[in-house]
Amino acid sequence: MSSPAARTSALVRAAGPILLVLVVGASCAGAVRHLCLAPGPPVDRPVPGTPRAEHCEAYAGEDPWLLRIAAPAGAVLLAAAATRARKHALVWLLAVAISIALVAEALVIDSQSWAPTV
Repeated sequence: MSSPAARTSALVRAAGPILLVLVVGASCAGAVRHLCLAPGPPVDRPVPGTPRAEHCEAYAGEDPWLLRIAAPAGAVLLAAAATRARKHALVWLLAVAISIALVAEALVIDSQSWAPTV
């Protein structure tokens, strides 16, 4: 059984990867919310049937903050708790991979058209 000091040490080691995921997740959640709710002139919302509108519909009932901050940070925290000190690089690898996925999704939404082109 691990001691309280060992558990605390694992959480301290996980602080960096969790902070990375929290910062990237918050930034991406804000970007996705803005891209879905305020695409810019000449429309107020993405036009239904466009790629961006379909992507944003997937999050219609969901809270982007929860999906992009709490879930990824929880995954990193669980990975940190499950790994030993020697495997700390795996926790960082997971945090970087999650961060890249979050940024990639925001970039995909940004690249999608929000209104039909003529």
